[in-house]
Amino acid sequence: MSGRRFTYINDHVAIRVANLDRATEFYRASLGATVLTEPFVVDGALAHGMMGGPEGAEFRMRQIGFDRGVMELVEFTNPVAPTGRVPGQMLNILHIGLEVDDVAAALDRVERAGGATVVPLTEWGASMLCFCTDPDGTVLELADASIQTLLEYTRGRQGPTPSANNRRRQHR
Repeated sequence: MSGRRFTYINDHVAIRVANLDRATEFYRASLGATVLTEPFVVDGALAHGMMGGPEGAEFRMRQIGFDRGVMELVEFTNPVAPTGRVPGQMLNILHIGLEVDDVAAALDRVERAGGATVVPLTEWGASMLCFCTDPDGTVLELADASIQTLLEYTRGRQGPTPSANNRRRQHR
């Protein structure tokens, strides 16, 4: 295969929720989500494969949208799976990053809609960010800058990084 390959990571994410309607209302009220699909059932081989079992797994899903990107809300119906905050060292995905226009206002809406602050408003260079949870314990990072802007500041704090060629040599 020749030519440049590409991968986009900020297309969509799926999260587990205890109740589709409650989660939909939370994201609508706090972050301006819009409903893209009504709930639908996923079962059989697709549910088993996506979620890694068990046999007979079944869940309901609703897709919600933001100004850019989609979130899939997944409510397990068989087996029913409790939600809640899980210690970070037990997770494969630690948080979901969302860019918002005003972090303080978005955090206030999150708290009023049933979420909780995990890390309060924090300056990150010229940007503001915070970490909070939705009612099901999913950790969200809210920032008023793009990830590219946040990375520029992070790299500046770390000093120079090795070039791609040097990193490749180090891993051989």
